[in-house]
Amino acid sequence: MKKFALALFAFLFVFPAMVNAQTYYRPYYEQRALAPLSTTPYFLENRTGAPLLVALRVKFPGGREELWFFNIEPEKEVFANIPNGGVEASVKYAEVSIQNGNKIETRRAESQLYVRQERDGRVVTGWWFFKR
Repeated sequence: MKKFALALFAFLFVFPAMVNAQTYYRPYYEQRALAPLSTTPYFLENRTGAPLLVALRVKFPGGREELWFFNIEPEKEVFANIPNGGVEASVKYAEVSIQNGNKIETRRAESQLYVRQERDGRVVTGWWFFKR
């Protein structure tokens, strides 16, 4: 009898309270558009002649670090949009995949930071990667 009374109590009082809590109007949960984040594009150019895996270490002002991974095809480049405002980026490692017979070997690729001017006059910063 106690179990029946407990189940009846739960069904009559607790269940309607739970259902109404889900449909209650909360005006402070309005969805707002996020402010646009200003970023700076950095290019990562692959001059190794083979597929390249790059790990970019991004340090944020609060002390948080993230690793951003990029797979770059041979003789191509990709852009990484780094947020402005004290964010630092550096290359943690770059591995090039070279086919040697039936095996695929991974070797470390060298990188160099440089600044270049585009045809439209923009000046962009980035890294280019090469084999030794």
